[in-house]
Amino acid sequence: MPTRLSGQIIGIRTDRVGVAIALDNDPSVGPLNNEFVLLGDHAQFNAVYSLALLAATNRWSILIRIGGDEPINSTKEATIKSISTAFQ
Repeated sequence: MPTRLSGQIIGIRTDRVGVAIALDNDPSVGPLNNEFVLLGDHAQFNAVYSLALLAATNRWSILIRIGGDEPINSTKEATIKSISTAFQ
């Protein structure tokens, strides 16, 4: 399985740990609960979160890269390393 996944954002949820972002991909290829986690202590938290909000608002597709060497697994949480988008 890959260490990145693309799609449109269908949900953003905040909690004490950070922000969970859900994409419109097939849940079987996504992480646990089909949500990618942006931790509150991420070095670029404000930039990544702002880009996610902008992409969600404008319905742009994004590419999420996860941290670590482990591939995306539907039984494990996936922590966001970076987000990118092409302005359309």
